[in-house]
This record gives sequence, C-alpha cells and structure tokens, in this order.
Amino acid sequence: SVGRLDVIPVNCIAPDLLTLRDYRLIQGADVILYDEAIPAALLEYGRRDARKRAVPDLAAKAGEAAADALGRAERVVALVAAR
Repeated sequence: SVGRLDVIPVNCIAPDLLTLRDYRLIQGADVILYDEAIPAALLEYGRRDARKRAVPDLAAKAGEAAADALGRAERVVALVAAR
C-alpha cells in the first residue's frame, strides 16, 4: 500500500480561510509537516496522535520530508505558508 501526501497552502494572515476539504485532510492526517510560519492554533486541528514536525523551506522539501511516512502508507499533510 502507498501513503498519500496532500499539500495545503495556508494564508498566514488569515489562516481561518481553510476549505472544509483542507480541514478534513488535516483531521485525517497521520503526519503533519508545517512551515515555521504556520500559526500554532492551526496545528490543533490535527488529531492528538498525529505526529507534527516543523520543516524549514517546506515548499521545496515536502516530498523529501514525507518520504518515510509515505513508505509506511501513512497520510501526510504539508501545511505550506502561502507567500
């Protein structure tokens, strides 16, 4: 089985502008990768047991940062600060 990576661009000025689909993806994620600019409150949408990890320059490194989790067939969400 293969994991799944969903990249979600986040407007850091108005992070509450997520779509319902984005919110559901965050809730269902096993791993949440995020830019350091992402507000901490947004990470609260994830499950308590989800692993959360800040990744500098996530937009360029999302696939690389998610590789291990994807190999374990986990659902990964990357929250990338929209610039």
